[in-house]
Amino acid sequence: MREILTGNPNFEDIRESNSLYVDKTSFIYNLVTGMNKYYFLSRPRRFGKSLLISTLENLFKGKRELFKNLYIDSTDYDWKEYPVLKFSFSSISEKTVEGIKKTILEKIDREAREYKIALIEETLSERFQSLIQELAKINKVVILIDEYDSLLTDNIDNPNIEEIRDIISSFYGTIKEMSQYLRFVFITGITKFSKVSIFSKMNNLYELTQDEDYATFLGYTQEELEYYFSEYIDRGVKLTGIDRDEYLSLIKKHYDGNIFCLGCRSVYNPVSIGLFFKKNKGKIFDNYWFETGSPSFLIDIAKKVNFSLCKDLTTHLPNKSLSLFDITNVVNEEADSDNLKSLLLQTGYLTLENEDRYGNYYLRFPNKEVRESFTKSILPLYTKSNKSSVLYLDMLDLLEEKRIEEFILMVKEFYSSIPYSAVERVEDNYRDIFYSILLLLGSDITLEVMTNKGRIDGVLKLNNYTYLIEFKVDKSSREAIEQIKEKGYFEKYQREKDKNRLVLLGINFSSKERNIDSYSYE
Repeated sequence: MREILTGNPNFEDIRESNSLYVDKTSFIYNLVTGMNKYYFLSRPRRFGKSLLISTLENLFKGKRELFKNLYIDSTDYDWKEYPVLKFSFSSISEKTVEGIKKTILEKIDREAREYKIALIEETLSERFQSLIQELAKINKVVILIDEYDSLLTDNIDNPNIEEIRDIISSFYGTIKEMSQYLRFVFITGITKFSKVSIFSKMNNLYELTQDEDYATFLGYTQEELEYYFSEYIDRGVKLTGIDRDEYLSLIKKHYDGNIFCLGCRSVYNPVSIGLFFKKNKGKIFDNYWFETGSPSFLIDIAKKVNFSLCKDLTTHLPNKSLSLFDITNVVNEEADSDNLKSLLLQTGYLTLENEDRYGNYYLRFPNKEVRESFTKSILPLYTKSNKSSVLYLDMLDLLEEKRIEEFILMVKEFYSSIPYSAVERVEDNYRDIFYSILLLLGSDITLEVMTNKGRIDGVLKLNNYTYLIEFKVDKSSREAIEQIKEKGYFEKYQREKDKNRLVLLGINFSSKERNIDSYSYE
């Protein structure tokens, strides 16, 4: 089996060591031979952006030997060599405006020294322009920028954020001014900024983020998974003793589901797949991508905007939210849940599900890995408590066996551990906590399910039962049951092909007791 390199490997190392490489050069061929030369692509962290930048660098440096047996090697691509300027802003740790300027100048000087060019200009723009003009004497210049947005995301609470944004905007403005000297420009990062923000001077930037033709540019399709990782899949099937189809189904459930344009195919998270097969030989369905970076910044914002799993994941995101997005919006006083949902979508914690007739988006968790991990992180937001040890793994088994009383007792135990001051909006937060528990356990639960007669609070599908759940506060659990029956919520599921038995579950919260005071089921 070919070695799987993890930890942000570069293209040259992968190819020279004959390690596993999923061939994406058909996309690259279309880019480099197309009519446009300015491109922008945003994707979540650890999704292959740096490897793509490294691949483009080696391509434009004419290193054809590294591309042997890849798609582009069989095309009419001319393999001309160009001077390449590659920048990554993720390594800049400076927080002051002058420190950031100095570091960028040092990066420009480093690139100049590689081509034995001496620069004397003092300002950042002038020195950058001079470098491009000098390199253009060799051939037209290629500019590759990785983690373009890290200077802003890393300084989101910096009081000098506006000045830092001006520095970056000026940098990209210089690229636009040097158009006659450039062969190709590719910019990538995690977040998408509105074109009236840092890219205001680059109105010729062609965006690939939601382009249907590039929806599977990064990440792995089902076919790529089964073709390139076939030997690893065979080993996993042998080691686990699981049927091959079921094994593939489990991989899909855990790591697939990232969709970058509506109606487009989903892709697997590449770092999750790599670590799954390498770290544990395909035996343990762990949460790999989530563990490579903490979402603490996002959780802080969720706390600020009172993010609700129940409400915010079941209401649409206006389509204009993405085109007008600016990272600084999520930390100002007017920040709302739409700002956060836009950020969660771009950072990979949520993905597209569908849209309404007005083009507004509905979002969901992409897969089990992200859903469980994010829920685990966000649960303390509602409880102000970390007592998740009460969440025993057999809680879902209780519902599978319709041992509802025992399940409710465990949930009540969890509620009782929440400090009195932690929950202000009783109905919203207690329902969020209930759903968070079920999501954390890996259940297939859907919130606010539409029927032709209204909305069901929640639908939980298990192997043997489908639970229709309705909540009340300071009323009665029987009233919740009667609402399900009167509205005919169950009729939709009686018509479904699966033979799961339906359970109607009504739950009432007491604001005085701050816990479940009654439940009923039929």
